[in-house]
Amino acid sequence: MKKHIKLEWVYIAVLVISLILSIVTGVQIAGEVVNVRHNLSEQNMGMNAFVYGKYIDSYLTNRVELLNTMADCIAELGSTDPDDLHTVLVGQNEFSRICLLNNEGKKICGANYEVDNLKDKPFYDTLMQGKNVVAPSIEIDTDDKEVLRFYAPVQKNGKTIMTIAAGILTQEIKTVLNEADYKGDGALCIVNELGDYVLGDNDYESMLKNRGGNHFSYLNSCQMLDGVSSVDELEERMGNQLIASVDYQHAGVKYSAQYVPLSVNNWYAVTTMPTKSFGSTVDVVSTGTIVLTVVSVIFILIFLAMSAYIMVRNIKLRTENERHNILEQCDQSVSFQVTFRPHKMEFYGDVKSIIGTEIGKLSGEAVYDIYDWIHEDDYSLRGRMSSFWEGEDTKFNTEVRIRNIKGNYRWYRIVGILERNEFGANESFVGKIVNVDEELSEEKELVQRAENDMLTGVLNKKTMEKRVSLMLKNRGDKYVIFYMVDLDNFKNVNDTLGHIYGDQAIVETAQCLNKVFANQDCIGRLGGDEFAVCVSYQAFDEQGLLEFIGKKAQEICAGNRRTYTDNASSVSITSSIGVAYAPDMGDSFTELYTQADCALYYSKANGKDQYHIYSPKDDN
Repeated sequence: MKKHIKLEWVYIAVLVISLILSIVTGVQIAGEVVNVRHNLSEQNMGMNAFVYGKYIDSYLTNRVELLNTMADCIAELGSTDPDDLHTVLVGQNEFSRICLLNNEGKKICGANYEVDNLKDKPFYDTLMQGKNVVAPSIEIDTDDKEVLRFYAPVQKNGKTIMTIAAGILTQEIKTVLNEADYKGDGALCIVNELGDYVLGDNDYESMLKNRGGNHFSYLNSCQMLDGVSSVDELEERMGNQLIASVDYQHAGVKYSAQYVPLSVNNWYAVTTMPTKSFGSTVDVVSTGTIVLTVVSVIFILIFLAMSAYIMVRNIKLRTENERHNILEQCDQSVSFQVTFRPHKMEFYGDVKSIIGTEIGKLSGEAVYDIYDWIHEDDYSLRGRMSSFWEGEDTKFNTEVRIRNIKGNYRWYRIVGILERNEFGANESFVGKIVNVDEELSEEKELVQRAENDMLTGVLNKKTMEKRVSLMLKNRGDKYVIFYMVDLDNFKNVNDTLGHIYGDQAIVETAQCLNKVFANQDCIGRLGGDEFAVCVSYQAFDEQGLLEFIGKKAQEICAGNRRTYTDNASSVSITSSIGVAYAPDMGDSFTELYTQADCALYYSKANGKDQYHIYSPKDDN
């Protein structure tokens, strides 16, 4: 899904006219021996400052967007393996160093540096809210080098789980600033809205850095000549992100400064130049020359504005292509693009693998035909998409069932990024459709394997311990009753009839417990023929508690009186039960387990096929 960049004929026409008018005006001015270098230099400085500001702005925002794309890729990858995560970070050359951090600031993979006390950073809450951050000031890295850091949160289910931290050496940024060949004898720097210097080029180092760490403080020591009348007015314009210009004098030298707002951190790009390089002004200028000069300047301004627009647009297109390449490397998927003016939708990739037939480019109302392939229970997707178009978010992620041509449904994840123009209007939505049917099935199977006993389906011992501990922690004013159930004569079943019958006895014991107790109660197999049940119960008095315990225990004993036979031999089994309850007999899993086990031993030692509630005398 590549976008091709072409130069419009209007742009070529403006370029040709601008060149012709410039030549004619130059000849006219030369013929009249009129010098207007000062005025033109001042105008050109303003135009160059604007182009320079947009260039720096694009340089920073492109790297922010690249980090956001990499964060999306990591979230969609769904892996916690550092090697898998590292593959997303490699291959880029936009950052001097890059790594992946956990929410404590510790490195997961990537460059060998960490962010100490990440939680104490003033922008930590911003990262946790899923928003990217450019560090407000230059930081010193672990190798004692100055870097400008960028942070992009990796989110899963609306929560930040990791953060990409990337840095660009300030020397590299200074190289970009130094390459601005139109600055002449001037200096280029970046300041924040409070006037603090962030960084600058080599000329800034020699011209301004030794005159205070704050630009406003520096200007207060100067004489204001033209443009903005006071430092307070300049602060107000910068606080409102407006372009500004200032002519001032310091130590007998006159300077002209242009201020262009950036979209990152409310920073400003500042171009400062001594006015002595502008040259002198001659008052005698003919009317024809004035007309030609004005017309030429207008076309030059149009040409520069179009150049800046096309440059920014082309950088965005290249970034969009890089984003798409990263998404394609993450997994094999079907990509699509929705444009809003005109309204159309186009797919890229093997659409036939999803629905069994090809879909061409959809235009106008035909775009909505795509919802015919969605499961009726997922029709809310259309409303959610409409709300997304009208909202402020730019990232979309959902899972729906899509029907193929045979009428079968599978789960797919739809993710994408919404692009808006400078006026906030929707331009395009670029996304992909990924088959997650197998992934969702595997997730459910993994959860079941991790928490449940494979033979009976009830909880395993590890999960049982966690659930019981949680019930004890949240019991409030209720009792938590812990039953330990052990089969009597179970060994004879295995020895006489074989393990098939032994497994059957284990399974039927689990089924018996599931019938006796409610779904919210915890039922688990601790090992062998030993089971446990944990119940939360609200009792008004001790008698009511004991009646409930006895009723459930008797139901267990009755349900476990069974006989197994293979037509040659028969073996009968029963069950013995030990009971302990919190808070009277302890308030931890270990305490209840130990005491219920002691009570179970008492039941077995005194005839089996019965239950016994723990008493301190049982310890003897």
